[in-house]
Parts: sequence; structure tokens; C-alpha cells
Amino acid sequence: MEITQGVRPLAEEKGTNHLGQSRRQLVASAILFHEGRVLLIRRSPDEEPAPGSWGLPSGGVEFGESCKDAAARECFEETGILVRVQSVVEVEDYFYDKGDERTYVTECIFLVQAVGESVEVRLNREHDAFEFVDAECLGAFETLVEPRKRAIRKAQARIKS
Repeated sequence: MEITQGVRPLAEEKGTNHLGQSRRQLVASAILFHEGRVLLIRRSPDEEPAPGSWGLPSGGVEFGESCKDAAARECFEETGILVRVQSVVEVEDYFYDKGDERTYVTECIFLVQAVGESVEVRLNREHDAFEFVDAECLGAFETLVEPRKRAIRKAQARIKS
């Protein structure tokens, strides 16, 4: 089943009438720069949510796990890269509809650093491509949502200062 109305900021929910089921999800994401470029990964065409879209290594926070630990775990599970969390970049609240279910998401986005000198990407089955991208070229990735682009630029500015 496809996400019918896309990811929308929580502020856009005001005035909408949702009568289906709702659920809450806590997500942690990792922004990893290597040699000045950020790692983006693409969801496989048969993987929900948002098949074929570009994004950051991310996933749900497990019960009893901190957001910080989840960001490091998800980065390793999805890319094979062991990372150390440096700092929080952004915390975002949004929702999306899938069929008659509305999912409310709080996403904690962290700046991470690879442990060790070598960065070799080994994608799991959920993803089918990766690229290290100059932050100035993020506009070419149309399926990378604008809030992620802003978070990446914010993280890059933090590194440069």
C-alpha cells in the first residue's frame, strides 16, 4: 500500500479530519559526512515507507533504546558503517497517511562520525543504492524531502564553523 498524501509537517494537520486509526513512531536518523560529502541511501523499490526515495540512514527506536543509540545502530544496520554520534542536528514532528492509518512521527536527526579511517558502504536489503553527495547538489535528489535537506545543510554549517 502506498503513502497517499506524503510526509507533512504537523502544523499542516490543523483543520484536517482524520477518522481512521492513528499510531505514534519515534525515529532516529544519521547524517554522515565523509571527505566533505554526505551519505544518502535509496530505499529499494519494494520497501515501505517511500519506496525508491533517497534519505538518511534511519529507523525506529526500539523499546528501552535511546535515540542516540538507535541512530548509530540504524546507520550500521543499513550501511555497515560503525559510527559515533556527535550531536543532535534537528528534532522534527510530522505525519503521513497510508490507507486509513495516520502515523505521527518524531524524528531525531544526529550528526555522526565514522569510527576509523575507512568508510566502506555495505547496504542491507532495504536499500539498493548510495551516494556521497556535496550538500550544494541536494536539489538533484527530488525524493529527498526538504526538511532532510535543511538538516544536512545545518549539519554541514556546524562542521565548517
